[in-house]
Amino acid sequence: MLFNYQTKAVSDTRAAFLNHRRVILTMPTGSGKTYTAATMVKAAAEKGRSLLWVAHRNELLDQARASLANVGAPPEICTSIQKWNRSGGRIKRPDFIVIDEAHLSIAETYKKLIEAYPKAYVLGLTATPYRLDAQGLGEIYDTIVEGPATQHLIDIGRLAPPIYRVPSQLNFAELRKAGRDFDPRQMAAMWDKAKVFAGVVRNFTQMCPEAKAIAFSSSVEQSQKLVNEFAAAGYIAAHVDAETPQKERARLLDLFRKGQIQILCNVALFTEGYDLPDIQCVILNRATLSRALYMQMVGRGGRSAPGKTGFWVLDFGGNVLRHGRWESPVEFNLDGTPPSVSEGVAPMKVCKSCFIINPIQAKVCTACGWVFPRHTGNAEETELVSLDDRPSVLEFVEICNSATAQMRPEAAAHRLAAVAQNPAEYRKALQQLATMRGYSAGWVWRTQKNIPWKGSAKIIND
Repeated sequence: MLFNYQTKAVSDTRAAFLNHRRVILTMPTGSGKTYTAATMVKAAAEKGRSLLWVAHRNELLDQARASLANVGAPPEICTSIQKWNRSGGRIKRPDFIVIDEAHLSIAETYKKLIEAYPKAYVLGLTATPYRLDAQGLGEIYDTIVEGPATQHLIDIGRLAPPIYRVPSQLNFAELRKAGRDFDPRQMAAMWDKAKVFAGVVRNFTQMCPEAKAIAFSSSVEQSQKLVNEFAAAGYIAAHVDAETPQKERARLLDLFRKGQIQILCNVALFTEGYDLPDIQCVILNRATLSRALYMQMVGRGGRSAPGKTGFWVLDFGGNVLRHGRWESPVEFNLDGTPPSVSEGVAPMKVCKSCFIINPIQAKVCTACGWVFPRHTGNAEETELVSLDDRPSVLEFVEICNSATAQMRPEAAAHRLAAVAQNPAEYRKALQQLATMRGYSAGWVWRTQKNIPWKGSAKIIND
């Protein structure tokens, strides 16, 4: 059964096919693009049409097959673009082709496919119908059908709202480009110098130590270092990338789905089509110039799930300040012009106590209640701040208690253990929290024993 917005997307797409042969359907990550398209495929199958569904990764094909089977459409129509090219196109001539992740259609492998079946109707699916290289998808497609806005899906409960935390004070202006994005080697060196890897773990521990998380890095080296930092802090984390053997990758993904791995670190692997609704935190352990990549990464946490009220975005690359919020409306085109946020990237500033982004005009942090000091400079002066300016740990107890009143006591203790400067300060903070919440003195003793002080360190230490 389709939701109203999916029914409208189907109707609008069919209307587009009345006048065009190749159509892109764009819908936000997590909105059910694959399922929506599967219903159109089923209708075509019932009319006796010959069908083909292509994608470039096994994970995407597995999800497509599941959706097709779910609606009663033939899952055997799915194949990888690599396999199709190896076969020389020796399949039954399709009447209707679905291309998943249609922003890749500019590649020669896809052009060959489309040129082989000039009379076929082609439906391209993507959440991001644009490319960093500015190649227009209008070379392949005739028109674009826009599905629901991300904010609308958040408003109706179909997607989860993000909470952005931007702790880094790195100078991204120093990063040079390699190709069309930042140089991953220089980025890794910058991360090492600034001790960002330890800062990632520290921020995660402060904000959401029990969350299931997916982390994105720009290089294998970066990703593996992050796994080591998480492991040293007692977390169960694993690394996967495109070179990880297929069986091992499947094994690690299965453990992650089951919750036996808490944090999955990867490089350019799960930016597309990875569907796991219970992800509660997205860690951007990299900077990028690509808005498409940024949207795909953040979107991994956007799917709704029972009991899920939102998800964290821990952004160490300043990406939200560069590209705007994931949920902001975007104007699309097919001519290669970079997409634009409909109302522009709104000026933002970062709270010095909790590092949550706020509108530039905010006088009080919307997350923790911290009062922004008055200043006469421009927005850039308050964008990136140092952890040195945070409140004392006892002030942090009040912030923690007021902003996250539903947080389990163990999670609150993990935060305090991470921010306290020494064991005595940690114990004092636990006592204050116990007083606020009516816990017994025995709770303080047991908590300090079970969740010991973790040691204090700066996120940034030049």
